[in-house]
Amino acid sequence: MEGPEQPLTRAGARAWAVAQVAARGDDPARLVEVEHDALSDSEHSGGYAHRHGRVLYVALRDGSFGTHLDPGDEPGRAALLDRVLERARLRNRTLRPTELGVHQQAVLAALRGGVRRVAALPERERPGVGPVELPGAEWLLMTLRRASPTGAPTAQEALRTLAGSDELLAPPDPGAVRAHPCPLCRGLAPWTERYPAAVCADCGATTRCRHHRLVAGRNTSWNGGFEAVHRDDGSVCDDATAGGGVTVAGLPCRMGEARFGGVVVEAVAQLPDPRDDLAVLGAARTRADLVAEVTGLPAPPLPSWAGGPVADGDVAAHLAHLTDHLLAAAASAWCRDHPGPGQLGDLPREPAVRRGLALLVDPALAP
Repeated sequence: MEGPEQPLTRAGARAWAVAQVAARGDDPARLVEVEHDALSDSEHSGGYAHRHGRVLYVALRDGSFGTHLDPGDEPGRAALLDRVLERARLRNRTLRPTELGVHQQAVLAALRGGVRRVAALPERERPGVGPVELPGAEWLLMTLRRASPTGAPTAQEALRTLAGSDELLAPPDPGAVRAHPCPLCRGLAPWTERYPAAVCADCGATTRCRHHRLVAGRNTSWNGGFEAVHRDDGSVCDDATAGGGVTVAGLPCRMGEARFGGVVVEAVAQLPDPRDDLAVLGAARTRADLVAEVTGLPAPPLPSWAGGPVADGDVAAHLAHLTDHLLAAAASAWCRDHPGPGQLGDLPREPAVRRGLALLVDPALAP
């Protein structure tokens, strides 16, 4: 979504809102400007709001803009606009380095360094962020990238986003944050128990239908629903809509409606033949490389049983068991090389480190 021209004017804000309504296939003639004193009184973060049906279009003088679900009444509308303006006020405040925690400082260092993940930074460049803190830092980096229109914010842009959210400035809750390596490219991707194979935003933006056309998923109403459309002309892709089958770089994936709205793309697992010991060993080596890349630690040696035989032919369970073994070995080695207190948070030192590493590699393995 492109924003209105800057510096913002009443005419520019309305023209932008008209264009958004028309893009939805609705009649812009029913667009109504919403009056709110705080929009006019705020010199830097004030702006204009327009209403069309159940959608509010808000454009502010600081360059931010967006759409919101209209509460449907004046008090609710005023409260929503007050929240939007408060976020803008926070976003435009100046943060001092002393106001940033170790997670936020590590994320900014990663953005300045142009690295893919915080774990890629040498430990000296992310002081205070070890295996226990890394999951929160990676989640924060993913969140800031997803908040950026380009997906690649500068450190200054990220600092502005941080300033606009007291939640993002707080230490991430280790029980709530979840990011895992994208199954396709190993970039940072959101993880939930319901969607453990979700791909990252970059891979999700390159999905193709079986006719090799780029497709995007969307909800069909405010209440959800799903359909896939071709990105080149906006036509509905009946095949991807009905079955959800898509590909990314030729690899099979599935696209569909997320449980609470939105769209999710998951990779379809590609596992080796359990009877092919060389193929299983190759998958084991790939898993060890993954552990090293996403944790920033040396890859532990593979155990003798890594290449099989595979019990009951269940390769997925075999690789999960191997990953658990590698995480335990990596945690033990890190604790040996980094002496410290016997307790980290609510867990003894080594189990706490192993849990942090598991959250980085596969949150399903975190106790």
